[in-house]
Amino acid sequence: RVRWPQLLELNYGAIDLNVSQTMLGDTFDVYTGTQNPSSRTICAHFDADPQFWASDPGLFDVPFLPMGSVDGKSVTTDMVQNGLSVALRFGRADGVAFDADAFFAAHPQWAWQQP
Repeated sequence: RVRWPQLLELNYGAIDLNVSQTMLGDTFDVYTGTQNPSSRTICAHFDADPQFWASDPGLFDVPFLPMGSVDGKSVTTDMVQNGLSVALRFGRADGVAFDADAFFAAHPQWAWQQP
């Protein structure tokens, strides 16, 4: 609710395919003022977030919750007008891989979700 309007203003008039993909992969945490892939960023990394600042632990405020950004989709006017194509990224929008084996080894409380 804070970062997206900042990025829109920062990139006003210059949002193309590459900029839109960068915006979707943004990991700036407005709470800490740092690059901090976490549950509070556009490219959500709940699985990397210890939730130190969760004020009301609930469904999404659980430490190291195995969820977050799972894809990134961008499209331009030209792409739509010339054949309905779209740029897709399967996996996190910032391109950081999710290593399930390492995650489950570090956070056995989620091992029940292993295939």
